Amino acid sequence: MRLNPKQQHVMVVAMYVRNAMEDFHVKHLSDEQMAELNPIIRQALFDVITIIEDDDLDRQAYNMGLLANQIPPYWEVPDKPSFEQGKARRRYDQAA
Repeated sequence: MRLNPKQQHVMVVAMYVRNAMEDFHVKHLSDEQMAELNPIIRQALFDVITIIEDDDLDRQAYNMGLLANQIPPYWEVPDKPSFEQGKARRRYDQAA
């Protein structure tokens, strides 16, 4: 199957999310639950990237505003890649 650039980006981002969730998966989710969760994550990532890249700026602003207004105040704001914090490096060093 040939992927377009957006699909390629989504698959790479989804793989990164999946790898970041691996320890949580092992502790709390069965393989069956992950098999159900993974396509939901991939589709949601595709949807939001589609919103971000929308050429219709009015529609993009509307959808981005809806999402931004749903962000709860207690969410931490990421400011540094986890691999620079030593959190993800071990997983990727092992794969090399």
